[in-house]
Amino acid sequence: MEVEKLESTNKNVGIDLGIKDFAITSDEISIENPKYLQKSLNKLAILQKKTITKNQRVVQIEIKLE
Repeated sequence: MEVEKLESTNKNVGIDLGIKDFAITSDEISIENPKYLQKSLNKLAILQKKTITKNQRVVQIEIKLE
């Protein structure tokens, strides 16, 4: 992997890492938080609902067979 070398501007930049915003620079550039955890929890909830529904159907079928 090649790294592109940038020109020196002789400026200092501060970066503040946070929860609401992922990062904010001293130039007031804001990078939004990607919220990976919340997206993963939403996917997990959907998959769990599908699994529960499948398990309930299997139980209902087993009850009918008895």
